[in-house]
Order: sequence, then structure tokens, then C-alpha cells
Amino acid sequence: MTGKIFFKLIGAVLGLLVVALVAVDFFASKVAESTYLETLERELIDKGKMLAIALPSNPIQFKQYAAAARGRLT
Repeated sequence: MTGKIFFKLIGAVLGLLVVALVAVDFFASKVAESTYLETLERELIDKGKMLAIALPSNPIQFKQYAAAARGRLT
């Protein structure tokens, strides 16, 4: 009789641990994703500021920058 109670108690504790681990994993994933996106946005802003400072007024140099960046500067 007491053996069944302990198995139920152990099962309940393990179930609670599983639920807690899933919840922590879910929320930690959201925090990691938002931090990653904020980092990418900050890096993009910084690169844009550096590009704005370094931009030449000569259109030929624009094409050189675009070729070096493997992109398109408009």
C-alpha cells in the first residue's frame, strides 16, 4: 500500500520537473532570440553610421563600395 503512494509521489515530482524544464526552455529561447535580434539591429545601425561617415561624393567610388560589399548601394 505505501509503495503505491511513493510511486505516485515520485511520478508527480518528475511530471512537475518536466513541465518546469519545458517552460524554462521556452522562455529562455524567447530571451535568446530577442537578444540576438537586438544585437543584429545594433550592428546594422553601427555599420550604417560608419558607412555614412565614409561615403564619398564621387559616383564611381559608390560602385567600388558596392562591389567591395557584394551588394547594392542606393
